[in-house]
Amino acid sequence: MEDIAEMVWNYRVIEHDRFFAIHEVYYNDKGDITAISEDPMHRRARH
Repeated sequence: MEDIAEMVWNYRVIEHDRFFAIHEVYYNDKGDITAISEDPMHRRARH
């Protein structure tokens, strides 16, 4: 069985025209961005 590298990701604030949104960003083993989620994350808050 081949070794599978662990995928690294985090959230980043991305600018869209005149507003900002939070997206998931995925990285390769060199730390380069390989993908950004198409849709932004929904805002959530705890009471």
